[in-house]
Amino acid sequence: GNANRLCRNNKHCYAYSSQSGVYEILDNIANLIIDSQETKELKHLSICDEDTLLLLYNDGKVKKFSNGELELFFNIPGEFTGNCHSIWKIKDQYVALLNQGVMTHESNGKWNLMFFQGNIDSARIADVVSIDNQELYIALNDGRIFRYADNKLPLSGIISDHPNSINYSGNLWVSSMDSLYLKDKNGFTAIPFKSRDRILGAFPDQENKNIYVFTASELRIIKKQK
Repeated sequence: GNANRLCRNNKHCYAYSSQSGVYEILDNIANLIIDSQETKELKHLSICDEDTLLLLYNDGKVKKFSNGELELFFNIPGEFTGNCHSIWKIKDQYVALLNQGVMTHESNGKWNLMFFQGNIDSARIADVVSIDNQELYIALNDGRIFRYADNKLPLSGIISDHPNSINYSGNLWVSSMDSLYLKDKNGFTAIPFKSRDRILGAFPDQENKNIYVFTASELRIIKKQK
């Protein structure tokens, strides 16, 4: 099984899957750091601190990986395990994202749940991006984009399509099957982009001059407008 998901911030990049373990990618070389015995039923991986990873498993266990050691950290309460999308550390707080909203782990060990505004019955998280472990942007399948920071969960904007990926590098980008959106002062603006195939994701390059757009058949490069 190939490692088919990426977890990255501006310094580190990891590739992972439940079948093949977790690899750290350095200078285009992938080094196995957590073997596949330890990643069975792994649901999501996030970067917590400088060299610490958070691993969420299908049964609600959350493990922490630091200095080569993997240890059980805490458990998501049972009634939420099926709906738990991912775990993040934002500032000094551990945050679980559910399809219904954001659940924060309080210092007394209890959890506090904030619901997304609007209909949550059919809401599903499409994708999430963490900005420097300071804030989260959460794209729901119906086009609503929420921002989580400082224990608040305001609606950041709505796109007129179904998001499939959200990325940040200097600007916030949301891609759907066939459109690209850029966050600006007024919410989200569609960027002209025509493709024969569906967009799989859009990522800015490191210098933040171009946007790499991956479609089902090709890689396209869009020059950013000044």
